Amino acid sequence: MRKLYLVVGFMVFVVFAFFGIDRFTREFFSNTSRTLKLISDIENYEYHVNNEILRSASFLYYSYDKIYRILDKEEKLIEELIHIAGEDPAYSETLYLLKESFLKKKKAVEDFETLNSVIKNSLIYIPALSLRYAEEFSNYNEDYMLLLHSVESYVLMINRSFDDSFIDDLSLIQKRLEGFKFKDPRKNELNRVLIQHLSVFTKHYPEYQDTFLFIIEENEILKLLGKFESQFLAKAEGKRDIISYAHTGFSVLFVGSFIYIAYLIISIQRHRLILAELNKKLEDSLVIDELTKLPNRRAFQRDLANIESACLMLVNIDGFKRV
Repeated sequence: MRKLYLVVGFMVFVVFAFFGIDRFTREFFSNTSRTLKLISDIENYEYHVNNEILRSASFLYYSYDKIYRILDKEEKLIEELIHIAGEDPAYSETLYLLKESFLKKKKAVEDFETLNSVIKNSLIYIPALSLRYAEEFSNYNEDYMLLLHSVESYVLMINRSFDDSFIDDLSLIQKRLEGFKFKDPRKNELNRVLIQHLSVFTKHYPEYQDTFLFIIEENEILKLLGKFESQFLAKAEGKRDIISYAHTGFSVLFVGSFIYIAYLIISIQRHRLILAELNKKLEDSLVIDELTKLPNRRAFQRDLANIESACLMLVNIDGFKRV
């Protein structure tokens, strides 16, 4: 019986261990699914931000509120990702770099908003000033007019191609414009304003282009997300194998314990039958004479104690010794 109690206790331990493993398994798969979902959502927000930046660079007027709302959502997801997995030393460095890269990109977006406003302002005013010169002054200078057309062409070409290699040519045109002096003060004022806008454009466009390319092409956040995902999946696969081995091991122990308990119960029942048979033989040996196989004095006393009325019969057998 002691063995049976020990095995039953061990089986109870296995059952509780099963519940513990099952709870750990559910938490593991829940955290794994949530982490992978966070990675996917952050990547989607990254693509969304880049797409909106492209739109803002293409349109003269654009509200950046949508981009900042996306960035706020992305930052919350990154914070949640750090909360879930950041305590693990295997991921802490990658997640720290991810957070730093996001803050750099957010700052770049803020800078790009300012630069984009400056560049778009020049893109509006430079063609407008050129048109104004042609409309207001009938006796315009042909050389000056050709330079205005060149400025328009260069500015539009640089903006459309995102190629700042023409900035030097544009700067040379600016210097030529600075050499023009008109008798009409209105022309001088128009030329001064044009040169100011052109100076702003040539000064800020390289930084504008670098900031734009940093946001669109750098993709440091996506690289770090890919690195984190690889690390996470590798470690998750190891945990999954451990869980699988634990489930298999405890399943074997549970089945083995169940089989052993069944064996012990059958064995105990068999021993009980044997014991009952032995008890019956022992009881018979006490009340049956071994020689004659007849009830003895002990059986007579037992039967006498169990009856209410009795009579005594004496039988004399002659020559009993011969029997």
